[in-house]
Amino acid sequence: MPYLALASMVSCGDPWPMVEFTPSGGAFQKIVYSEDSSVGRVYVVDEGGMRYLRFDSPAGNNQSVISLKEPEQVPMEYIRMATVGLAHIEKPRRILMVGLGAGTFTTFLWRILPELQIDVVEISPVIYKIARKYFGLPDDPRYLIHIEDGRRFLSKSEHLYDMIFVDAYDADDTPDHLADEGFFMLVHSHLSSSGIAILNLAVDYRKEQTIKKTFASVFPSLVCYRGGESANLVLIGSTQTPVPQEVIRDRADKLTVQLGIPFDLGQITELREDCKLKN
Repeated sequence: MPYLALASMVSCGDPWPMVEFTPSGGAFQKIVYSEDSSVGRVYVVDEGGMRYLRFDSPAGNNQSVISLKEPEQVPMEYIRMATVGLAHIEKPRRILMVGLGAGTFTTFLWRILPELQIDVVEISPVIYKIARKYFGLPDDPRYLIHIEDGRRFLSKSEHLYDMIFVDAYDADDTPDHLADEGFFMLVHSHLSSSGIAILNLAVDYRKEQTIKKTFASVFPSLVCYRGGESANLVLIGSTQTPVPQEVIRDRADKLTVQLGIPFDLGQITELREDCKLKN
């Protein structure tokens, strides 16, 4: 079914059953599910043995990806970059994720760190439902999902975290109230003494530089990783003295073996780039 014809069928707000189609010039795809949500219309699309979570369009940007045959794999590069955060801290005991997506990052950590307590705050119950039904989100007492706005959640929370990963997007962009100085100060106040904040940016260059400057004003110790397969920028911030690159690489190599990480974490550390702000 042509994409334009397909798009005209999904303007209603009701959940949508499975539909198979081939976009013009594209590979065969299967829309497994679609429903309106507070972040726009959400699509679950299967293609080539992979399952994608997309917003706004079945051909939209990938919000999350899993392998249907090998769910323990980590297909998205920025998730692999964020995992380098484990080499920047001691073994974490409790982490917070702002923005669930399909839960790929937190489910991965849940799998490799069996004592880790995980909190995830997600504004959309539709996203949570889809992650549970179509992406294998675990139902476990140490993996708690909170349906709430991330800023509101942090303003009420009394917990301290060893890692806070902010990866919140709607169909268009990063919400402004989750990318300003006030929010980053909230994140800072909920970190343990050696904790780190991780921020994934997939925005235009001007906004990237603006958010990066704001983040750096709160977290003066900043390390940046730039995607080689994508344009994503992952920032890791703390108030501690930066750990030298050679130490991070050595820790990452050891963690790859110790935790059975299904990719070379040490190699991912080579995506590190200069964090200097540019005009």
